[in-house]
Amino acid sequence: DISLLHSFGIKFVLIHGIHVEIDKLLAERGKKANYAGNYYINDSDALEAAMEVVGRIRLSMEAKLSPGPPMLNLRRHGVNGNWHEKTNNVASGNFLGAK
Repeated sequence: DISLLHSFGIKFVLIHGIHVEIDKLLAERGKKANYAGNYYINDSDALEAAMEVVGRIRLSMEAKLSPGPPMLNLRRHGVNGNWHEKTNNVASGNFLGAK
């Protein structure tokens, strides 16, 4: 679906939600997420879990969206200057705050 949108010239921003994953990781570590109403309270344990989850999800999303040959082809065929035609650009960073 993303490739189809891109082929139509549509540019988009993909924002992932992670609070469920943070809660799961905290539970695995024997900790509990803290909420004040609808607001998530980050203590040091929650902040550490959030950074781990964000990093894992970010790498996964970038790997799936980045153009390029699979690693198997890199090992099999060696160095080649024209691996693939670059069609999608992937960038990540703290560009905006999403709600």
